Amino acid sequence: MRCAVYGYNTNNRSKNNFKFFGFPKDEKLKAKWRHMSKREDTFNVNNARICSNHFVDEDYERNLRHELFGYQPKRFRSLKKEAVPSKNLPNREKNPSKSDRVQRQKKRQDKKTVEQILKGTTLKIYKYI
Repeated sequence: MRCAVYGYNTNNRSKNNFKFFGFPKDEKLKAKWRHMSKREDTFNVNNARICSNHFVDEDYERNLRHELFGYQPKRFRSLKKEAVPSKNLPNREKNPSKSDRVQRQKKRQDKKTVEQILKGTTLKIYKYI
């Protein structure tokens, strides 16, 4: 399981105390979570998860029993129903990998064009010699 936030590589094999939360059922809240993930690619929100690194303390339900005994388990906290990821999010509006991919593709195409021109030019030079 991996975190659905763009550029975040947290997975369930990490040694840290991360908890993963599934996307909410409410469509409006689900859309907010999707927007906050900053991903442009398509992904299945029914299977996607966002890790606890993207939520602030106020997003969690209070467990009075744990507070009374001074026990703060990060792995077992529950999110409030209206919680939205707001911490450690990428501040890019556009996915840079997509634009990088387009730039690499253009560079390859330009290189092919130059090679074809040079190949054609050398043939013409030899033809006239």
